Order: sequence, then C-alpha cells, then structure tokens
Amino acid sequence: MMFLHGLRVNEAVARRWANIDGQTARIHINRLKRGSPSVQPVDGKEMRLLRQLERTQGEERAPWLFVSERKSPLTDHSILIFYYL
Repeated sequence: MMFLHGLRVNEAVARRWANIDGQTARIHINRLKRGSPSVQPVDGKEMRLLRQLERTQGEERAPWLFVSERKSPLTDHSILIFYYL
C-alpha cells in the first residue's frame, strides 16, 4: 500500500477504514509535509486484501487499518523495525 500510493510511514499508520470507499474502490489520502490531499483508485487485488484484513480484525475492529495485537494503531517506529528485519 505504501508503494502503490506513495505513502510515508506516518501516512500509512494513520490510514483509517473511513478513508476507504469500498463501493467505488477509492482511498482518500491526506498528505503530510505540504502535500495535497488526494483520492486514488484501489485496484482489485489490493481491495481483496483490504477486505480480507477487515474480516480478520473481526466485528470489534479498530478504526485504523493497521493495528497491533492490542487493537491500537501501529507506530511509525514499529513499521521501521519490521522493515529492517
């Protein structure tokens, strides 16, 4: 997702389910560092993966896309640690 939409780490961890429109397969992105907000298309494979992620989080899902085991949002530090492993 970060690569496809050109997201910074902080922009990725801030993604919420409310930012994704499943009916039109679009994602709303608020940019950091003077970037312009945009609405981008989500391709079929990515949309299927997002729906699968949504199912795995269950009925009591958190508002964020990427959450820890405790249902709190991931931090940029946790993403960077995973990247360098």
